[in-house]
Amino acid sequence: MYALDKILGRKPGVFILCYHSISSDTWRYGVSKEVFEEQINYLLRHYTAISLDDLNLYLQGKKDLKASSFIITFDDGYQDVLAVRDFIKKLNIKPALFVLSDRKAVDRKELNTMRPFLSTGQILELKKDGWIIGCHSATHANFRDMTQEQLDCEIAASKKSLEKELGFPIRYFAYPKGVYTQAVLTTLEGAGYALALTMDDYTFDIKAKVLRIPRIGVDRTHDFVEFKAIFYPGAILFRKLVKNYIMHV
Repeated sequence: MYALDKILGRKPGVFILCYHSISSDTWRYGVSKEVFEEQINYLLRHYTAISLDDLNLYLQGKKDLKASSFIITFDDGYQDVLAVRDFIKKLNIKPALFVLSDRKAVDRKELNTMRPFLSTGQILELKKDGWIIGCHSATHANFRDMTQEQLDCEIAASKKSLEKELGFPIRYFAYPKGVYTQAVLTTLEGAGYALALTMDDYTFDIKAKVLRIPRIGVDRTHDFVEFKAIFYPGAILFRKLVKNYIMHV
């Protein structure tokens, strides 16, 4: 892909994919182990896998990208992601896993699933494999109409709680369902996160807003042909227009 970028005279870009569950049931936000592996193998034939740490350095101007790259992220922290642990380790990919700090009090209605979460020990094992652990709030609550006190608990206190539980700094945040407001952004900044990831559909570059890093969701509704096109600029623009339409009807 580096050679193709050079031939076409284009700058290398980055896109981030967001997964949730590795499963073969009917939940929309899961993909099967076989489909996931097919998707990642395809990406590796055309792009370079990097980590969120690499992206952070890139956005600070401290690291160059030699080829168009991708980052894999998982939201919520379900145990079923362990199904692809060995596959990911073999390929030396370093995904980001965004977990909830108060998993016993999680808002299951917001998640729309009862699947079990990773234990503290399992999260630490993934950390040893090179996975980057981030925060996905305390309880996956709806951020749209929260008081400042509630936001402090879901964003700032959850960071401190995870750091105490896991024993290492938490630097990255993913918004539950991609929802954020100006109050949320201000709270994130005050809490000391380096990057925060949305579900916004647009491309980004070195000037990207560090607390509004866009991601592209992947779920069971994508067949393989659709998957290969979801990170093309035209497809990203189409999804953005559809989302804007749905929000205003």
